[in-house]
Amino acid sequence: METIDSIEIKNNAFARQFETTIPEGLITIEYSLQERKIFLTKINTPEHFDND
Repeated sequence: METIDSIEIKNNAFARQFETTIPEGLITIEYSLQERKIFLTKINTPEHFDND
């Protein structure tokens, strides 16, 4: 298993998602802003992503 020392998370405001790239591919977390709250609505991972 490969360890990651640091990651960069970008806010793609146009797509309303946070994005980061890992060796397996792109991970996105979709969000919704309502009033003064942020709701994380969906996580998209690469097809062969191992979450261990």
